[in-house]
Amino acid sequence: MPETVSFQDIDFLSLSGLMDEVSYRARAGLSAEIDPVRHYLEEGWRQGLQPYDSFEGEFLRPYYEASGLEGPPALTWLNCVRDPVGIRRLATPKLHR
Repeated sequence: MPETVSFQDIDFLSLSGLMDEVSYRARAGLSAEIDPVRHYLEEGWRQGLQPYDSFEGEFLRPYYEASGLEGPPALTWLNCVRDPVGIRRLATPKLHR
């Protein structure tokens, strides 16, 4: 069952330029009534669909998940670019003394 995504995430991905809606719609076989951005965020990424042809989400996904970052790889990538220090801080193991 598809997850409900926030309008903020939809807008973030839509405005990022990372989504090729025409190409994605064709690869996913979506009708004109279905929003390709919403589809990717809710279920397309789980099907191995990419927001544009050369995005390597399936390559990045296991690395993100191993760092505790789950969800659509394109959204995770955008968040890493937007806040690399915060993501680095999250992904860096804490040393116990």
